[in-house]
Amino acid sequence: MSSTLMINFEDFLRRLVGVSCAGALVAVISVCSSSMAMAEPLAPTATVDRLHSALLEAMKDADALGFEGRKGKLAPVITESFDLAFICKVILGRRWDELSRDEHAQMIDTFTRLTVTTYAARFDGFSGESFRIVEEKPMNRGRELVRTELIRPADEPVHLDYVMHRTKGQWRIVNVVAEGVSDLSLKRADYGSVIKRDGFETLMQKLEAQIDDLKNGA
Repeated sequence: MSSTLMINFEDFLRRLVGVSCAGALVAVISVCSSSMAMAEPLAPTATVDRLHSALLEAMKDADALGFEGRKGKLAPVITESFDLAFICKVILGRRWDELSRDEHAQMIDTFTRLTVTTYAARFDGFSGESFRIVEEKPMNRGRELVRTELIRPADEPVHLDYVMHRTKGQWRIVNVVAEGVSDLSLKRADYGSVIKRDGFETLMQKLEAQIDDLKNGA
């Protein structure tokens, strides 16, 4: 409520229930309104905006931060913006149910480090880029699609679509589609074939090797 509306409303309550009760009622209503506002989750576009802002900051300060600095800056935003545990479960499909609880934890930890390392390695410089949200539209099963573009001054824009779902009162990314190519589908095919052919430990070794390659190439 604005201050003017609050004053007018309090005056109305005084006339209705008396001075002693009016202030208490206003306080209760104010607390309830604040609680409702705090409980309202970020919109899907807000989650994407927060990720994009962190990426741009890392790009602009890439040299000063260095690779490890970019990782440190991006890690909390990435883990908050993506539902990485859900993504791991989808990637492995029915194989997920065959793994132990410890293996679940190992997969999530390794995949999280790989995701953070990938972003830190790829967003390693700034040449005037910017992000633009094109639209947000509903999908099946209560999901939302946030369509965006990475604007590059010297090149064509890159189309990035984010598939979002709501979990624990928050909108999180469960898939990134770059120029029509689904990252989730690629990883599901790749990881699924490895774990089926060579087993879980081999998959973990391959993911660790990818992390090392990204570090060495950064």
